[in-house]
Amino acid sequence: MPARGPKFFELDTRIGYRITPRAGMTIDVFGEIFNLTNHVNYAIPSGDQSNSAFLRYTSSLAGAVPRTGQLGVRLGF
Repeated sequence: MPARGPKFFELDTRIGYRITPRAGMTIDVFGEIFNLTNHVNYAIPSGDQSNSAFLRYTSSLAGAVPRTGQLGVRLGF
């Protein structure tokens, strides 16, 4: 039976606010946080019994990011 890795978990969130300074114009301000819980998503461990890292988590998944955030502003007219 092959080794099974841990489940993938990532919680992303976005909050925003819209301002209308005058008719026909909007300003959107928003913030985004990726991997809010800062959970490490490990890659599937090695199933090779001759490997010194047999069934040990030694690396994270490709594409799994640590907690990151960004702010943005959008002007609509």
